[in-house]
Amino acid sequence: MIAKSLFQWEMPNLPEDLSFFKQGKVWLATSSHEKQCFIFPENETEASKIMGIEGLRVEELDD
Repeated sequence: MIAKSLFQWEMPNLPEDLSFFKQGKVWLATSSHEKQCFIFPENETEASKIMGIEGLRVEELDD
């Protein structure tokens, strides 16, 4: 199976709720069935680059 979205990674065909780590810390985490993705940028420069991705819908969460 080929997934065309992070949210298409669902059991039983693919592992669900992918997470990516950067230097031992969660950098991106998904909840496939909720269609949510959380990104934890390391700094403001990285956050600005992410916010600048065309077509990406972003909602900032309170700490």
